Amino acid sequence: MPYWFVERRAFQLLLALLLVWGNGVYAATPTISLGINYAVALRSDGKVMTWGGDDAGQLGTGRLPFSTIPGLVANLDSVKSIGAGVIHSLAVRNDGTVWAWGENKDGQLGGGAGTKRASATQVQGITSATSVCGGDYFSLALKSDATVWAWGASYDGALGNGSFAPQDETAAR
Repeated sequence: MPYWFVERRAFQLLLALLLVWGNGVYAATPTISLGINYAVALRSDGKVMTWGGDDAGQLGTGRLPFSTIPGLVANLDSVKSIGAGVIHSLAVRNDGTVWAWGENKDGQLGGGAGTKRASATQVQGITSATSVCGGDYFSLALKSDATVWAWGASYDGALGNGSFAPQDETAAR
């Protein structure tokens, strides 16, 4: 039997099993994102690992002020997408909710500016997110309906809303 035939049959069997099991089978695509002096990594099991500087809680592991080895982000699993800002981190869970932790100087964690968060907290008002990205004190989320949501600082107009003022609430762009 030719090799390509066996390989094709194995792929067909895998596809059939995934269709039968539906959402019961999940494997995240491993990804890495870099902030300033820290890194965020998504493992294939949907867990998030971080390492590096942690002066604002952006590691989400409670290991201030830094960690030279990867550690699991507490209370966060079933993740499908990650993003690192300057000193804040973001994640999208399989259910489409967005989670954020770290520096919150301009509201880049959602829900208002101010308090740093050393653990992942859900960003209110965003559902059906597929991916996230962090910038210089602002955050972006792409939703399944192809809208982009932005919040936090709008240095140089980064939020795309025609203003330079920070925006604490999320809004479609």
